[in-house]
Amino acid sequence: MRAFDVYQVDVCAPSNEPGRDHYLVYVHFDPATKSYSTEAEFNLAGSWIAERLIRLDESASPGIMSRLQFHATRVTVDLDSLKGGVHSLGKGITFWIELSPVWSRLRNQSLVKLQILTMQSEVRGGGPGTRRHCTAEL
Repeated sequence: MRAFDVYQVDVCAPSNEPGRDHYLVYVHFDPATKSYSTEAEFNLAGSWIAERLIRLDESASPGIMSRLQFHATRVTVDLDSLKGGVHSLGKGITFWIELSPVWSRLRNQSLVKLQILTMQSEVRGGGPGTRRHCTAEL
């Protein structure tokens, strides 16, 4: 068992039928990188990652972003139990897409890889999702 502290970002549209627009993303921040210092920064960064991924579904479900609620909490999970493949953003940030709707574009690995490339450049370049951005929003 490989137990790690991760941020579980649970995303859903509460007004829809249960499970219709439900996403679950796990985010791990390597403590050695010391990217963030407060729980609020970690929560915001985890939610930013999930939000950037879910934006892929805007064309399949217009207005979805305005209907979703994001809840990030720190949990301990056995990484071997996660079904979604591991993805890296660099700077010690890894994540797993554990759940997405059956119609979601997140099930298309080519689209996900393209989105991750965009996110990686934003993380490297100091754009949204980096400490500077998250601290400014707090």
